[in-house]
Amino acid sequence: MKHKFRFLYAGIFTFVLLAFTAYTLLDAFVIPQVLTKMRKTAAQSPAVNPVYTDNSYTDQDISITITSGKFEGAMYYVADVKLTNIYFMKTALANNTYGKNIKDTTSHMAEQHNAIFAVNGDFYGFRDMGLTIRNGVLLRDNPVPDKYPTSLLIDADGNLSTHQEGSRPGQTLIEEGIWQGFTFGPALVLNGRKAGVTVTRVPKVENPRMAIGQLGKLHYIFVAVDGRTRDSTGLTLSQLERLMVSLGCQTAYNLDGGGSATMWFNGSIVNVPTNGKTMGERSISDIVYIGRS
Repeated sequence: MKHKFRFLYAGIFTFVLLAFTAYTLLDAFVIPQVLTKMRKTAAQSPAVNPVYTDNSYTDQDISITITSGKFEGAMYYVADVKLTNIYFMKTALANNTYGKNIKDTTSHMAEQHNAIFAVNGDFYGFRDMGLTIRNGVLLRDNPVPDKYPTSLLIDADGNLSTHQEGSRPGQTLIEEGIWQGFTFGPALVLNGRKAGVTVTRVPKVENPRMAIGQLGKLHYIFVAVDGRTRDSTGLTLSQLERLMVSLGCQTAYNLDGGGSATMWFNGSIVNVPTNGKTMGERSISDIVYIGRS
């Protein structure tokens, strides 16, 4: 009889453990949790006589030119973006909602927001920590551990800078006019020089990458690197640093890469998104885009 109860208790314990593990995984990766519905940003003035080509767009406020090249064996794509106002650089969330496990593709989010150009963001929904500021709204201010504490800030003048998480409250950053805040990293370029890769959270092996950099006043580049394909294995973070310096960045920051790395322009995907097993876009939580609405 004692042996029977022992087996019964063992079975119950195993069942509870498996159920708890299953719920934890579902909660982390599957079950959507809505935290905040985002309000739409104010639409900017309409474009006057915009000019599109296969790889460029120009109007009175926005200029975008896309080129490509090879760097240390990897294929990369550069979107050179010039703006007259930082408010043409916006962010959007999947389902226009801040929360957990709420995801959509870069292309669909871009189309929903009438974007001209878009890339994936920092996939804020994949973690519970970090600074998250979107279109001037503070969504999360939960500093990450010291081993990777650097966020990217974009202020009302359009300047990129890095932020030591926890050094100033998120609400203070909002009051100072911060327009966007991302947590992924690491920083790649500071003051025109390689920042030096020290974090351990982001794999240092060759991978698809996505990065943003500032060349000058309201002048930026977005760089997508193909990887995990026969034609392009990707870049390490150290290689990405060198690439961003060679392209003239004064400040540059690594956004979510891997299977998330997607560049979209005028209705088409520019790069070759893949997770190494299947081709195509990964559903993610957020994008950075250039547009008027």
